[in-house]
Amino acid sequence: AQKLGWNSICLCHMHTNDGSDDQHLPVSGADEGVIKFFEEHISRHLTFPVNIEVRSIEDILASKKGLLECWAEARRRLIYRREGSEQELAGN
Repeated sequence: AQKLGWNSICLCHMHTNDGSDDQHLPVSGADEGVIKFFEEHISRHLTFPVNIEVRSIEDILASKKGLLECWAEARRRLIYRREGSEQELAGN
């Protein structure tokens, strides 16, 4: 996304692999790359959709759970940073 430019993206798909093949494994809620992706998506107010691209219904459900956890963690980090910056500006 950084190479293409965030405003050039109109759609993306998410899945995980181990680097050996394009395996389309479910996304984990602890995937740091996905968390950072969502931090950008949220902070830049991007609106393009994120699709889950996996191979089974079970993997869709696991990825949905993982993506929601990553999104929640990204949002938590952004709020923490914002509140920390506001406290610094206030001299606390």
